[in-house]
Amino acid sequence: MEKLIVLVLLLLVCSCGKTEFQGIPAKSYAGFVEEFTRELGIPSLDTAPSENAGSEVRIWVQPALMRLQYFVRLISDGNKVSGDVILWWHNQDLPQVDFFRSEFYAHNRCKKSIVGETFDFCYVPFRKSRNWQEAQTFFEDHSIWTLGLQRPRPWITFDGVSLLVEARNSRGHYLYFFDNPVFSYDVQDANAAMIIEYTKSLSPLHFP
Repeated sequence: MEKLIVLVLLLLVCSCGKTEFQGIPAKSYAGFVEEFTRELGIPSLDTAPSENAGSEVRIWVQPALMRLQYFVRLISDGNKVSGDVILWWHNQDLPQVDFFRSEFYAHNRCKKSIVGETFDFCYVPFRKSRNWQEAQTFFEDHSIWTLGLQRPRPWITFDGVSLLVEARNSRGHYLYFFDNPVFSYDVQDANAAMIIEYTKSLSPLHFP
C-alpha cells in the first residue's frame, strides 16, 4: 500500500511538474515566498519557464521569527554554479530590528543591503571565492530535489528551526517545507536537518 501511495505521488509530480509543501503549512507560505522574492528583487520561480537547461535552488532556514535568518540561492546554467548567501529578518515591530541594522548596516558588514516593506536583507560578503558547485553537490546528495515527496506529517511546534525550499529545473517547480526535522528519525528529515546545518555554515556572518 505504501509503495502504491509513493507511486501515485510520483505520477502526480510528473504530470503537473510541481511539488507542494509537506502537510498543512503549504498554502500559508506561498504568499511569503511571493512577497520575499518581490522585496528582494529576484524573479519568481513559479512562473519561470521550465524548459531551460539550468536550474535554481532557493533555501530558507528560519530559526525563529525574532532571530536572524538565512537564505541561500544557487543558480546553475548547466555548466557553472553561482550563488548568494543572504541574512534577513522581519523588520516590523520587532525589538531586534534596530540592533540588526546597527550590527550589519552601520558597520558595513554587508556586501549589499536592502530595506523592504516587511524584510531587511544583507548580502553576505566573502573574502575568497566560494565553491558553489560543492554546495550544490551537497544539497543534491541530500535529496534536495525529492524531499518534497515525503509523506505529510503534522507540525511539531512553532518554535525551533524550519526549512523551506523552492526550486526549479527542467522537470518543473518544487516547493516544500520541513518543520523541526531534527526531532525526527526519518531519513528524509535527517536529510532536511543536514541541509539546514550546511546552509547556516555557508555564511561567515551569524547572529551577533
